[in-house]
Formats: sequence, structure tokens, C-alpha cells
Amino acid sequence: MKERKDVNFYANKLCITPNHLNRVIKKNMGNRTAKEWIDYLLITEIKKTLRNQSIRMKEIAEMFGFSSQFLFFQYFKKNVGMSPNEYRKINHNLY
Repeated sequence: MKERKDVNFYANKLCITPNHLNRVIKKNMGNRTAKEWIDYLLITEIKKTLRNQSIRMKEIAEMFGFSSQFLFFQYFKKNVGMSPNEYRKINHNLY
């Protein structure tokens, strides 16, 4: 299982404060916060994985560091506007 990485994780790796990381990212990456970029990149990877029909939802949730399938579904729906199952049905032929 992957550890879910947040702004604090990346700020610590770079030896800077989370606020400074946010300022740098906003200035250089189109006015998005560090959290928004982290979420965007995570959702992009999850979408790629969902296109592989042979990987079960529970496995995908674990792969991306979610402690439960329910939390994974909530996170995905909040960020994408549909459930992982709906996304998979619509995009199953793109893998």
C-alpha cells in the first residue's frame, strides 16, 4: 500500500514550510495550491489505473493509500464528479 502524501510531506522533503511550498507553486504553476496539484496528480494516476478492468476497486483504494474503499469513493467523487465505478464504465475501452 502506498502512503498518501500531503503538502507537509513534500514540504518536509524540500526542507521548506508548507506555506512557502504553496506560494512557490501558486506563483509558478498557474495559481493552484500545492494540495490542488497533489490531488490533480493523484486523480490522474487513479484514472489510469481504473481503466484496467482486472484491478478490483478495493485493490485500487489500497494502492493509493486509502484506508477504506468508502473513503476512496468519497475522494474520487468529490474530485471528479462521479464514482470510480461510473468512471470505469465510461472509460473502460481506453486502456
